[in-house]
Amino acid sequence: MKGVVHNIVGGSSKQSRRSTRHPKENQIGNSPHRHQNPWSLLFIRPLRWSHPFRGPRPPNSQGFYLTSSNTYLQNRDPNSSASRRTLTNKGGLTISVPKQTPPTQLLYYEDAYLREFDARVLKMMKIDDRYGVILDRTAFYPTGGGQPADTGVIKGKNGEIRVADVQMINGAVVHFASEIRGEIKEGTEVRGAIDWDRRYALMRNHTAAHLVAEAVRRAADTPMPITGSAIDTDKTRMDFAHKENLRPLLPEIERIANDVVKEDIIVEVKTMKREEAEKYVEKFHESLKILPPQVQEVRIVEIKDWHACACGGTHLKSTGEIGTIKVLKRVSKGKGVERIEFSAKES
Repeated sequence: MKGVVHNIVGGSSKQSRRSTRHPKENQIGNSPHRHQNPWSLLFIRPLRWSHPFRGPRPPNSQGFYLTSSNTYLQNRDPNSSASRRTLTNKGGLTISVPKQTPPTQLLYYEDAYLREFDARVLKMMKIDDRYGVILDRTAFYPTGGGQPADTGVIKGKNGEIRVADVQMINGAVVHFASEIRGEIKEGTEVRGAIDWDRRYALMRNHTAAHLVAEAVRRAADTPMPITGSAIDTDKTRMDFAHKENLRPLLPEIERIANDVVKEDIIVEVKTMKREEAEKYVEKFHESLKILPPQVQEVRIVEIKDWHACACGGTHLKSTGEIGTIKVLKRVSKGKGVERIEFSAKES
């Protein structure tokens, strides 16, 4: 497998401010959005699950379910006949992974700061004029959990792969090659390196998104639901179900957010039983209602005592790493929907 493949297409006080209760929380008691998970639309979808797959999306090697943006824990046989190891993109390209392919060990969940890693090539797949590479372990984050995929390079003794996109197919992480130089064979040892500047920018903006969601609610003095979101390396947008213009609150939103950044609050990742997790996130005006009923363990990301919700992304260790949050603008997205755009920049 030599040569170069073509580019892939597509592809107050501290105590009172950090309280988990809002003075006006009962005003949304009858709102249809009250239990909507704010990250339910925070997901990039270059691929869709192919027919006739039905039911929840399949789990990865640790049993996590990737649904919308969030990652949930559920034990399930990755070789179950109920799970099709196939994705189809919008152009009709079908990507299949053999059922006997072992699940990938997800190093980014063990250490979100891991930049390089050693692995073994399990499978090289030809997909039209491009290639997909499956390793036994990876630090490359696949699209999901609210984050775009990592990019980077995988190097072997006799070749090098430029990774342009990463997707998970029923437990197997597939690294799509934008470029292959030399030769990479199945069964050989390789070393992977993610584009750290890109990943770290995504981590800063992702953690900032959790922080700003609560800052907007505090500034508006109401736990408004979020109807849409998108994270990128340079900025993040969030859409709030709110009838009033948020523009006058932008300076206060920015002030509250940066105060929390300065406090350097720890960011915790934990796994909880569903019943416990449901009660826990309710304190932060979040819900697990979008989870399939069979999902009984949930991955929770919490900015300690400030905000917590189900999330499958990689995050910073503390808010101090965010740098500075700059609110860029407010846009009306129609009746009752306010969009806020902001960025997290290194100080």
